[in-house]
Amino acid sequence: MKTRFLISFQIIFLFILILSTFTFSETLDDSCGPSDNLCIINNIIDVNYNNPLELTNNLDANLTCGVYFTGIGCPHCAKIDPVLFKDIIVNNPKLVIIEFEAKQKKENARLSIGYDDIYNSGFDTPFLIFNKENVFNYQYILSFFENDFNSLNNNACPFPTSVYPDGTTSFSKINLNNLNSSPVIWYNDRALEKTSFAKETSNDFLHKLLTDSNIELLLENSDYNYIKEAHISYSGGTLFFDNAVDVNGWIIYFNGECSLVGSSECKDVDSEYGTTEKANYERLSLLKVITLALADAVNPCSFAVLLILLLTITTLNPDNKRKILYSGLAFSFSIFVLYFLYGLILVTFFSAFSGNITVIIYKFFAVVAILLGAWQIRDYIYYKPGTVGTEMPLSLRPKVKKIISRATSPLGAGIVGVFVSLFLLPCTIGPYIIATSSLALIDILKSIPLLLLYNLIFILPMVFITIIIYFGLKKIEDIGAWKEKNIKYFHLITGALILLLGLLMLFGLL
Repeated sequence: MKTRFLISFQIIFLFILILSTFTFSETLDDSCGPSDNLCIINNIIDVNYNNPLELTNNLDANLTCGVYFTGIGCPHCAKIDPVLFKDIIVNNPKLVIIEFEAKQKKENARLSIGYDDIYNSGFDTPFLIFNKENVFNYQYILSFFENDFNSLNNNACPFPTSVYPDGTTSFSKINLNNLNSSPVIWYNDRALEKTSFAKETSNDFLHKLLTDSNIELLLENSDYNYIKEAHISYSGGTLFFDNAVDVNGWIIYFNGECSLVGSSECKDVDSEYGTTEKANYERLSLLKVITLALADAVNPCSFAVLLILLLTITTLNPDNKRKILYSGLAFSFSIFVLYFLYGLILVTFFSAFSGNITVIIYKFFAVVAILLGAWQIRDYIYYKPGTVGTEMPLSLRPKVKKIISRATSPLGAGIVGVFVSLFLLPCTIGPYIIATSSLALIDILKSIPLLLLYNLIFILPMVFITIIIYFGLKKIEDIGAWKEKNIKYFHLITGALILLLGLLMLFGLL
């Protein structure tokens, strides 16, 4: 009865986690309709804008300004964003785009009400606004730039007064400090991002960050932080710059040689804008995944469960080595599939948070990694079987053995793996949560191969032990005795890896 209750409770917990993921994602996400894949800005909060739209005739003589609403993860946005940010803006020196990403930054989604009221733009991302007569959804954005963009000379930036107090005005006259929420302003091969921590800064200085040919001279007397990972994510990919500098919460992304304080190396001025090569942060994500997976793979929990299973199969089929092989592989594959699904749920859950909150979560799990690593090392110094968080609790072990004893075939071993994966969670979920919280910082499609790699590494020791027993190189009893003799070293290796990783994450080195 207790076993059934425990399994039921864990299944209910996973169901609640899945449900909360989808519910929370709807709060911050686009909703994609089943028939047309339109991404609709949801949960937009009514904005109080009492003043009418004010138009001015002070148009900038050189720049055409547009406002673009998009959302990371929106399928139509993924077709438009790469072309707009990597090609169109770079090749149109008279174009400036003010982008509001409305999926991960829910504060931007709220602004869409003001735009819809004035420009009838709707809420289906992506959409691009130049003026009342030129509002384009995803079907017409690229064709407009190909055929009709040159007819929009001297176009002012379109703002309802809910976004900008003075309404529509030329770009050169905009006080960028007055822009609401968290826009990214794109001009030529530069981008200026207003973060939620942005402070009042000289408007002339902000404009020059986008246009001045010598940014180093401009920053000479300013307090700034050089950002090593110079990239902006958009739907369908990531745009990489040579440099990024944070000034009062405003981040300027630019290309070219650098000798700024904090830049460890200067990049070639002719480096390709928006290169699609793996960014450093993605390579670091790969390193984190491999390190955490290795730490998880040597977990005594999974070793113990597999050995019990193989011992059961061997006892029932002492002369059928093929059944032992197939059973071990079926069990390992079942664990692989279930843990991959758990990973997708966790990545989706963490991805639902907005950008700034995601960074906070990342630092939080850096601290969790440090504590978890220290907890594993504690088990090396003062070992006690069944420590919560590092091993399967002693109270669960008889129940797991009872479930495993029902496996008499490869199919049974696979089914057992489904149920046993729930019992393994308390002692293996720590590194997995840290890994998935990091993967939430990159595009969901790019995280899938890394999740597959993590779980492949996780089950490799299970597969290795199965093969050793199949070929008769070692007996199950011998491997079990070796595991018990060296169990403290498993905890030391796991703890050291996770602790080191947590420290590197916390101090921004990984």
